[in-house]
Amino acid sequence: MINNSLFVESNCTLYSSFAFTAEQLSLYIGGSDLGNYSLVNEKPAIVHYKDAVHHADNFVITTLNATITVDCGIPCSHCSLSAWTDGSSNYPNLESYTVTQYSVTLTPVLDQPITVYEYYVDDTLYCSHSVAYHDSVPEVINPVKEGHSFAFWVNVPPVGEEKRYVPHWNVLSYNIEFDTDGGSEKAQISVQYGSTIDVGEPPTKKGHSFVGWYPELPETMGASDLQVKATWSVLSYELSFTDRDQDFQEMVSFGSTLTVPDFSRYGYHFILDEELEETMPDHNLHYEVIWIPNQYKISFIDGSVLKHEYWGDYESAIMFPELKKVGYHPDWGSITTVPAENISIYVTWVINQHTITYVLPGGNVERIHEYDSRITAPSPGHREGYYFEGWNPVIPDFMPDQDLTFESIWRPTVKSGAGADAGRFITGSGDSVIVAPLDLKGYERVTFGVEGKWTVTFDPSFASGEGNLKMTLKEVPSELKPNAPKGTKALYLIEIEDGDKRVSSVPSAMDISLEMDPGKGDPFVSIMEGDDPVGAGEVTYSEGKMTFSTSSISYMAAGFAEPEDDGFPVVTLVVVSAAIVAVAAVSAVFLFRRERKV
Repeated sequence: MINNSLFVESNCTLYSSFAFTAEQLSLYIGGSDLGNYSLVNEKPAIVHYKDAVHHADNFVITTLNATITVDCGIPCSHCSLSAWTDGSSNYPNLESYTVTQYSVTLTPVLDQPITVYEYYVDDTLYCSHSVAYHDSVPEVINPVKEGHSFAFWVNVPPVGEEKRYVPHWNVLSYNIEFDTDGGSEKAQISVQYGSTIDVGEPPTKKGHSFVGWYPELPETMGASDLQVKATWSVLSYELSFTDRDQDFQEMVSFGSTLTVPDFSRYGYHFILDEELEETMPDHNLHYEVIWIPNQYKISFIDGSVLKHEYWGDYESAIMFPELKKVGYHPDWGSITTVPAENISIYVTWVINQHTITYVLPGGNVERIHEYDSRITAPSPGHREGYYFEGWNPVIPDFMPDQDLTFESIWRPTVKSGAGADAGRFITGSGDSVIVAPLDLKGYERVTFGVEGKWTVTFDPSFASGEGNLKMTLKEVPSELKPNAPKGTKALYLIEIEDGDKRVSSVPSAMDISLEMDPGKGDPFVSIMEGDDPVGAGEVTYSEGKMTFSTSSISYMAAGFAEPEDDGFPVVTLVVVSAAIVAVAAVSAVFLFRRERKV
């Protein structure tokens, strides 16, 4: 409210925020007698009960910081008033309220009856609205139904207290147009959607019989116009021919031009027993075919050289000349009798073939190879407890001019673990451990190793099972990685082969133990994959074994770094007490125990 407003209450008291002269007040109130008013110099506060739902307004004029009693009803018997709110707090009727502003608006907190409007289409709920008593029902989008147009909603008895409506539909009609394809005229018809289609009598066409409509008419009318075309069959008669060993019949339509079938039998020409009619008459026709054999020249050629030729009757057996070539045998093709044309037959020299027998535990496998062709051995398969080493004798690259036999060589897989320690494959010599895929089944972790050198415990699930799993961990010349950290005692290379493929990474870390003489300083292992060494993580050294974990398949530098050596990516281990070493030894025992999958 503006400061110079003049407020009038029912008791005719005037309120003004500044002093008026008598003349000014008299003008302001339209010349009324000022004796009817009392003047005070205090700005009033107005409390506005604003009920927008029922379009009702009530005002209370008071003073700032005055405490009034909230007391205002609503003009509606359907709604209940919970309280009045100023937007931050609720005030039930007859509760005190302190006016802290010159203008306060209180709105009612109402509980209105709710009516549920449900709309069903084909017994399925289409939509529903929950509408308060004084709110308008939202507009419902007209539903769509094939072959119908929506008319209006119909109120039906409810299931509960809701208002339920279903649509009223108008069934649409669609046209069917007929193309008789030269037949008698047929008028268009209109059929309601879903009604049985009855097109009446079919059209007629001279010289034809009515077959049907295309496309085929459905039993009931769909939701679109249809255009169909009549299909006809021409009346036909039989035309037949008989030769020495077969009959030929065909139905020819009346008035069609007659032609003789292509009786192009090799070595013969033919005539008919009667002259052929030009067009098909109104009765059947039959002709006898008379065949006369021909003679043709047969030439035999080797490369570009004519070796032999003669004339022969059709279907007589071909007389092949005898030709020879060292290491080959001649192939004249599949032709054996004289055809109905002059031909040149070229000899094809076929390489001799030989059999290779592969002796395997599960039975022999035989393969056929051409002379001098490349030999590819079959997969040896699996043998539990063994791995496949090779063939005896060694298989040559190319097939010689003789049959061959090769025996498969199997070596037993070394198993140093049993019972709770099963899954350990430790050999006594060399740098590699080879295990057949069947021996890896059922283990979540296995241990490969060479006694006195190394052990690796890892998850074998990455193995394809298509060949032996071979792991090699060998010491290599330090010159291969001149950037190895200071203090390196040995440079190692770890390699894993899955069948004939090299493995580049493993899904989880491998626990590696290297046999190594003690050295001065803290133990370290650095991974030498790139230009800069990378620390392998936590490294321990106890009882001549350096132990660490990594998922890298690469070069590894291992040794002992003196405390003053800085700038190298190594991880050191503080010397622990004998008790902790004993605990580590016990943990190492459990480290190499396999975990059987369930």
